[in-house]
Amino acid sequence: MSKSQTFLFYTSTFIFLIMTILVMTQEELYMDNLLFKLTLSLENSFTNELFVLITELGSKTFLIVGTIVLSIVFLLLKKRQDALVLGCLMIGGSCLNLLLKAVFSRERPEVIMMYDGFGYSYPSNHSMMSFLLYGFLIYFIGKHFHKNSVTILIQILIALLIVLIGFSRIYLGVHYASDVWGGFALAAMMLIMADVVREHFNRRNIH
Repeated sequence: MSKSQTFLFYTSTFIFLIMTILVMTQEELYMDNLLFKLTLSLENSFTNELFVLITELGSKTFLIVGTIVLSIVFLLLKKRQDALVLGCLMIGGSCLNLLLKAVFSRERPEVIMMYDGFGYSYPSNHSMMSFLLYGFLIYFIGKHFHKNSVTILIQILIALLIVLIGFSRIYLGVHYASDVWGGFALAAMMLIMADVVREHFNRRNIH
């Protein structure tokens, strides 16, 4: 594991552990209340429609279709290993999220503004799975394409989409901010570990 991977992994782990401890030990978090107040100040018909649209980009149906499409693209580009890793990340992430929701059993926010929300709240499935899919796409672009202004811009836009999907869950009232941060941190840990495992097997195959 490189120094950058180590730093990012420990940082993500630290954030996830902090969020988990706070969620398990406190009924209300200042961060959660602050973000809810912020979303109320942004509420209008335009932002309502905008964030309903954005949150759909992290829906189960969209992510499944996106995973299939990207896997096919990877295979066409003869990147079978990427297709395999992406599939394992999405299936493993979904199972892990369901398990953790059952373990922590955190109820969703009481005030649900306009959007459906079901099941337990922590960690946010939308946030975690969107981070995995779109985060892997950022990783893929960085790994296989030359670094230039276009590829960097695309990566930044994808990263912004991830952030907006997470924020949409708070705006729509179906998740706390801590749910989103926990989901993001967990997904980051999985992406880093997937990269480490992949590099390990590649080195073994070379030797």
